[in-house]
Amino acid sequence: WFKESFVINSNQLPTITGDLTATVTEDAGISTVSGTIVPAANDEGQSASYTVKGATEIGTVGSKAGTYGALTLDSSNDEWVYLLDNSDADTQALALNETATESFAVVVNDGLNTQEQSISIHVQGANDAPTALALSAATVDENVPQAVIGSISVADVDAKDNYTISLSRID
Repeated sequence: WFKESFVINSNQLPTITGDLTATVTEDAGISTVSGTIVPAANDEGQSASYTVKGATEIGTVGSKAGTYGALTLDSSNDEWVYLLDNSDADTQALALNETATESFAVVVNDGLNTQEQSISIHVQGANDAPTALALSAATVDENVPQAVIGSISVADVDAKDNYTISLSRID
């Protein structure tokens, strides 16, 4: 009998590790978060390249707009930056303590296989003050007890806010 040992090599899927989550708060002093990813081919002799799925690529930088801001990823140094757009209506609509998550898929390629890994940004809402208070009627009939004079409406960009309205008498 002939006996010989042998090894069967198989291609391992490429991976991305590193800073894959971050949190940013609406209307805070700092509206950017950043991190570094570590792409790996996981097989000897292979190298890994990557892109942000759906991004616009200019040189080594890929940029993709999301719902609340935009992510840029620079493949020359493996660094990503997320810039929250505080002027965006979706961002401003987040109420105090409300959190939305925005994910960007990064596709890593080792020449034989691809794998997706997400960078997830948690956007926390802040309380925005109401911008308008309106009364639907401008006149009141004098000496009419319990007269309904109209309704009060409040305009606020925070979609889920509740309001307490109090009236006081001025003589």
